[in-house]
Amino acid sequence: MCSIPEKRGNIVRPLINFKREEIEEYCHKNNLEFVVDSTNLEEKFLRNKIRLNIILKFKEISSCFEKKMFTMLCTLKQDEEFLNIVAEKEFEDSKELGGLNIKKLNLLHDSILNRIIFKFLSYNGVEVNSNIINKIKILFKKGVGRQQLNKNNIISLKKGIALIEKKSYFVPFEIKLPGDFEFCYKNLCFIRCDVERYNYFINNVNYLFLFKLDYDKIVGDVYLRNKKVKDRIKLRNRPTKSLKALMQEKRLSQIKKNGLFLLSDDVGVFWAFGFGLDVRVLPDKFSKNFLLGFEIL
Repeated sequence: MCSIPEKRGNIVRPLINFKREEIEEYCHKNNLEFVVDSTNLEEKFLRNKIRLNIILKFKEISSCFEKKMFTMLCTLKQDEEFLNIVAEKEFEDSKELGGLNIKKLNLLHDSILNRIIFKFLSYNGVEVNSNIINKIKILFKKGVGRQQLNKNNIISLKKGIALIEKKSYFVPFEIKLPGDFEFCYKNLCFIRCDVERYNYFINNVNYLFLFKLDYDKIVGDVYLRNKKVKDRIKLRNRPTKSLKALMQEKRLSQIKKNGLFLLSDDVGVFWAFGFGLDVRVLPDKFSKNFLLGFEIL
């Protein structure tokens, strides 16, 4: 309703507040040639249907229509300008940890909140419509959950912060580790050693130490992989839990969940990066062979 602005960025429209008749009259008086866009008379465009039919009827009903319409548009533009200034300030104030503070947003009037959501989505490259904005406002009132915005983006609420995440596409991988190995993959290294060589590796490998487990307690082959649906692990001093539940406790994003490194054997997962070892492979005083894990920083 506010129509095209007089100035947007480096584009200026100095004649936008003049009527067509005024411009044509000026051109005739000053012998200025002008061109008429032939598509202006084609009613296949919605703007032309309104201009040639609807507005014409209003002008027939009231000779003051254009004047009153212009006054209304000026008022709307002033209101819009003021609301956008307020929304911009509140938008900056609500920014936190790469997202928006939900507690602050829920205190705002809908007219300001609508504009903030629009800005937030636009800045993150998400196409905005009123349906998406309304769904996000409902999500904000709940204070928890997530909402898919399009095929590539999700908005999620974590610890009172609204974040936009790229939707990750799960690509499973599984690598069989060699039996007698020193094996590296990306930033992870795994070394098999006996008791005598353990101190040597700990003191001479210049990587961040992650774990030591009893290699003889592994059943079958060892695989480095990402998560599967029914993966479970029993950590020390904790009941057996699904990896899904553990990841939810840590509030991991979907991308981090899909990229979580695991070690498993024929029994199941015995190590999860960032979580620890399953109790069944923990070393004891009888352990003779170890599997060591390191992270390259």
